[in-house]
Amino acid sequence: MVDLDGAYDLHVHSAPDLFPRIADDRQMVAHAAARGFAGLVMKNHFEGTASRARLAAEVAGGLKVYGGLVLNRYVGGVNPHAVDAALKLGARVIWMPTLDAACHRQAFGFGGGFAAQSSGMETSGEGLHTSRMAASSPKRAR
Repeated sequence: MVDLDGAYDLHVHSAPDLFPRIADDRQMVAHAAARGFAGLVMKNHFEGTASRARLAAEVAGGLKVYGGLVLNRYVGGVNPHAVDAALKLGARVIWMPTLDAACHRQAFGFGGGFAAQSSGMETSGEGLHTSRMAASSPKRAR
């Protein structure tokens, strides 16, 4: 067995979600705390999790619970306003696009889901490209 005392899981998915999950936020946090984890980061491909993390932390004892934001189309893609709001709400991790990334669409032929797991939000078309994001982002004053 592996001793998990003091470990952090930086990528935890829980319900509610558009994908089936084995536990809801509070169940997942309570389970991690009971197994000796020191903390975790909640992730969802469709919404930010900072607020959810704050609520789930109520049952966590001393476990640190953090949220984040995935920059998929559901939050406007690479959206600096969504990032700013997430950080102000307490998000600690910002992920680049996952289900809407061009490489995901190239690998699976669609966005919003996986070959073995449907979100009900699958879409076709071009995915998000970081090279185009940089070219279209506003220039900062120096």
